[in-house]
Amino acid sequence: ADALRRAGAEHTRGTAPVAFLFPGQGTQYQGMAAGLLRTEPEFARHLDEVGALLAAEGIELRALLDTPAAEGTADPLVDTRLAQPALFAVEYALARWWQARGAHPVALLGHSLGEWTAACLAGVFTLPDAVRLVAARGRLMAELPRGAMLAVELSETEATGLTGPHLGIAALNAPRRCVLSGTEEAVRAVEARLAGRGVQTRRLDTSHAFHSAMLDPMTGPFAELVAQVPLRTPDIPFLSDVTGTWITDTEATSPAYWARQARAAVRFGDGVSELLAATPDAVLLELGPGRALGRFAAQV
Repeated sequence: ADALRRAGAEHTRGTAPVAFLFPGQGTQYQGMAAGLLRTEPEFARHLDEVGALLAAEGIELRALLDTPAAEGTADPLVDTRLAQPALFAVEYALARWWQARGAHPVALLGHSLGEWTAACLAGVFTLPDAVRLVAARGRLMAELPRGAMLAVELSETEATGLTGPHLGIAALNAPRRCVLSGTEEAVRAVEARLAGRGVQTRRLDTSHAFHSAMLDPMTGPFAELVAQVPLRTPDIPFLSDVTGTWITDTEATSPAYWARQARAAVRFGDGVSELLAATPDAVLLELGPGRALGRFAAQV
């Protein structure tokens, strides 16, 4: 919280344009909003606004966001049903908090679930519709068979050479920062193969194989849900995870796009490159728990 306040003061004194970055699942943890909830009424107000909408979906998050987990206990926010709404709530409240302090973004870039926060801020979805769909997205994913994800220090070309029917590329975060996703068996096999070659790998703490073929069964039902709400062209430019470049009005207002966005590889590194090419002096503010996106952006 203190770091955010210092950065906000520095930004409001300066003139550099600002872009908001929103992380995706895997960064969340119990108690991640505790400091700001206790010290920043504007943040708390917006978080509670999202919380009231989530309560209507049967999801109660306030206590989990306000109270750190006891040492040695499991974190309930590992559950995809809770993780995605929790991240959205915190990111949305952070964005509104920054805007209230005078930070008005010229562009937005979200990573996976984070693109939903970007789209909501850009006006593609109303807040109630975004909350309802994010809750449904997490629920549909949680109902699928479990899988695994592996971060690897490889280029896109090298990572592509490892893919197959049960293993795909889930994210391209930086020139040599990729994530592979698939069945537990496929991930274990490629993990051993890369260890034999001396390639650094790291298992991600996820329950499912996000952005892989294992998500195919949920894309049709999810597209049908998105088709039930009005979609508007964005008021703030934002980058598409699917293409790695600026989202078009056609994509932003297409239910099929938002279903594909859950399945396709996240081209975050390409998005950072496009963003900095358009606004090379932009200040990139990561709005969420952790600093993963900032570290990836520094490598692009």
